[in-house]
Amino acid sequence: MGPGKPAATETDGDAGAFGVLGYNVTKNYYQSAFIPVPEFDSKPGKWPSLFCWLIMQTIGHNPMGWSEEKLVKHQLTHGIGIFECNDWSVMTDVPVALNRWGARGFPLIPLGKPNPWVDMASWAIGNTQAKKGVQTNPLNSAVFKNAWAALKASKKIHDHEWVVKVDPDTVWFPERLRTHLQAYLPGRGNGLDYVFLKNCQRFDTMQGPIEVISKNAAMKIEQEIHTCEGVYHLGEDQFIVKCMERIGIYGHMEQTLLLDQYCNGYVDCTDTWRVAFHPHKGLSDFDHCHRRSLQAEMKRAGT
Repeated sequence: MGPGKPAATETDGDAGAFGVLGYNVTKNYYQSAFIPVPEFDSKPGKWPSLFCWLIMQTIGHNPMGWSEEKLVKHQLTHGIGIFECNDWSVMTDVPVALNRWGARGFPLIPLGKPNPWVDMASWAIGNTQAKKGVQTNPLNSAVFKNAWAALKASKKIHDHEWVVKVDPDTVWFPERLRTHLQAYLPGRGNGLDYVFLKNCQRFDTMQGPIEVISKNAAMKIEQEIHTCEGVYHLGEDQFIVKCMERIGIYGHMEQTLLLDQYCNGYVDCTDTWRVAFHPHKGLSDFDHCHRRSLQAEMKRAGT
């Protein structure tokens, strides 16, 4: 959904912008079968309106590609996660067809030129490889700077109250988030406050598995992110927090938003008031957590 940046022209042997992949991109694309995906309605839906996005590593360009593509495919075909939001985007290094699946996962789109009548294309934002820093912490702020540039170019944020970035291995429930936003935020979820949600009380910050930012704050990031060049050496979640604080956006602690292994030290998927659970990198583990959380929610509701 939404525009992707075209990649460079494919050459014989699939070199060039796609790297030396060792297979024919066009042949692989046409041999990849269509998969069932939900019908997404562009009409106004549930409130507060959420625009949700994630960055997915692709097969052939990153060792995490297989696992992340499988997780995103599972969420897409089941209509969960970001695909429950009012609108969404999957961002990748080069454009892939999210409505096809083959021997190499989501196939690269030939010549990097999606056909809007055929392809449900990811947004191509260029290199998504992150440098490694102290204790192998990914220094991926430059990647997310490109992602915010793509958001700005799309003008998608203007149509929604909240912008939500998640990691592919985050199990989360948009409807629970809507409830949190309506109940606990100063503007009762209207997105007009200049605010982001802190989700880790231990470190008093916002961790990357789920980042929730109001519409006005997100639009200010779009306009002023260029002033944050001095913090590009950080990991993405530290970068965006420091950038927002620098440009006058405040953080509101929502300690029941996330259960994260690295913040809380444990993950309990049966906690029905939590919006998000992280990490769940394996497909079976991801599905198990999602099902357990839904079952606990239904039990609590007495259904």
